[in-house]
Amino acid sequence: MGRALFSLLVGLVVASPTRAQEPVVEVDPVIVTFSPVPFPLSLAPGSVTLIDRQAIEAGGGATLEDVLRAAPFVDMSRTGVRGGSTAVSLRGGDPNFTLVLLDGVPINDPTNLLGGSFDFSTLTVDNVERVEIVRGPLSSRFGSEAMAGVIHIVSRRGRTAPGWGASLAAGSFRAREGRLMGRGSHGPFAASASASWVQVDEQVESDEYRLATMALTADLSGRLGELRLTSRLHDLDSDGFPENGGGPRYSILREPRRSEARELVLGLDARRSLREGWNMTATADVYRRSADVQTPPILDTDPPGPLALPAVDQETVLDRRRFSLTSAWEVVEGLSLLASGELRHDDGQGDAVIAGEFPADFALERTTRSAAGELTYRTNRLSIDLALRVDDPDGFPSESSPRAAVAWRLPLDGSRLSASWGEGFKLPSFFALGEPNVGNPGLAPERSRGFDIGWTQEIRAANLVVSLTTFRQRYRDLIDFSPQEFRLVNRRLARINGVEAEAGWRPHRNLDVAAFARWLDADLVGTDEVLRDRPRWRGGASMQWLDGVTQGRVEIVWVDERFDFQIPVPQRDVADGYTIASLALSRRFDRFTAFARIDNLLDADYEEFVGFPAPDRSVRVGFRYGD
Repeated sequence: MGRALFSLLVGLVVASPTRAQEPVVEVDPVIVTFSPVPFPLSLAPGSVTLIDRQAIEAGGGATLEDVLRAAPFVDMSRTGVRGGSTAVSLRGGDPNFTLVLLDGVPINDPTNLLGGSFDFSTLTVDNVERVEIVRGPLSSRFGSEAMAGVIHIVSRRGRTAPGWGASLAAGSFRAREGRLMGRGSHGPFAASASASWVQVDEQVESDEYRLATMALTADLSGRLGELRLTSRLHDLDSDGFPENGGGPRYSILREPRRSEARELVLGLDARRSLREGWNMTATADVYRRSADVQTPPILDTDPPGPLALPAVDQETVLDRRRFSLTSAWEVVEGLSLLASGELRHDDGQGDAVIAGEFPADFALERTTRSAAGELTYRTNRLSIDLALRVDDPDGFPSESSPRAAVAWRLPLDGSRLSASWGEGFKLPSFFALGEPNVGNPGLAPERSRGFDIGWTQEIRAANLVVSLTTFRQRYRDLIDFSPQEFRLVNRRLARINGVEAEAGWRPHRNLDVAAFARWLDADLVGTDEVLRDRPRWRGGASMQWLDGVTQGRVEIVWVDERFDFQIPVPQRDVADGYTIASLALSRRFDRFTAFARIDNLLDADYEEFVGFPAPDRSVRVGFRYGD
């Protein structure tokens, strides 16, 4: 039934409408992730997906996990339930190959179990204006961690739709949440703030979840330039079965892992125009994360066998401080030259006790000095971006990261070609180097090389857009867990090829229909082992209605089977494919808005990892006053 429903929706999207609709005039959104020089979406030199505030609100989700789960060409996996570790990967890369930014501040944590990936269960949609997803290596701008792409979360600012509001919601598994938000400006000053609290009781077994968030952005404009502040604080408590332990279905011990984490993001930008066509930006930011994780023993058999892991109680702290200076000079109209320098310092430590008596601590510091240059050229039909960055990290050789990209509106009306090529790198995470059980201090940096070429065709008379992109990624010295050696090792080479297809149709000015599909072929060279959690096929479809009073959005995602490894069940190494759907509705009554969201609408019984069942169908309802 799942595949049939998915196929039906794809057919509806790509079919031509029975009669032409009046074209809808839209403002071309601006993308800021590629370069300090903003690019319009229609001429973005690379593969990009933009999720704006309107789509975020229509989806009715509480966290960025809800927003990204149905996003095109994003692979998301979660250990069972809401609050479980939630990772995102792009184009077959490991989750820690995707750099996550909050208003330009990197928030990946190299001390965590996932080796530097970001856990999207910790981030709510509070004060988020849009999400930019760029696929392909971007180390030329951001350095380490941007090997497969970047997810850039852009906050709301005070001059955007001033107002205030509050909301309350409740739902299945005794879920409850509350939010306050407000934005406004006065003269040269503007601010946007929010606070929220989300709590969910047991969903499958021993898996409670609580998340509190506070966010503030502020802007001050004056004769000398502009000062912009970004700040965000997360406080997370969650329980659940540990990764690789077989989950609620196969874990031999029934003890949950208990996790407490706090994250602080603080960024400050000072921007000034020195003269016409010459701008300077100085940026300073801080990211701090502290976590206390109590992991029970993971048994392979009873009594324990050679693959069993002992209990680990671990406290980790990461402090990242970063300062950068960027100069942008418009040489002639449309041609800009940029130069930047950056100093970054990461200080991480882990204090662990194994089996209640053996200490296993690590403390690592890393300072990276970087310099970058970029040349951009843009006309009404053509954009070109050439970039080169050199990073000099402590303890490792210098890394050079080039990138070249082009987007061209063809003379044929509505056609666009784009292509990009780039190289990336990622330093071994502090966890990968120092973790006492599976860490390996001899790991080398990972490197990537990626190329893509895409075609987009817009049929304005039918309000139909279709696109097709083919890509090729090569990862060298890939850091991967080896079940045979039972530790992290460098793989010589991983080859990943794929195709991304997408279509969007607007049959009515208030109705948007979209569908996507992605095929992926991943191969580890020189070994019979298989890369974990890489579905060969992934697709989805959505329909969204917006008329200013009523909002509705239905999303369907289909995911192919994936290779997995769980210690208690080595005989089962495949997580089955699944189809899931969600439905969100809202209705505005003057200043009040009633809303509802249903997750797992089809009540599917599925696992994203072997032994970690997802929750049954769940309902969340609430109301909002004000904005």
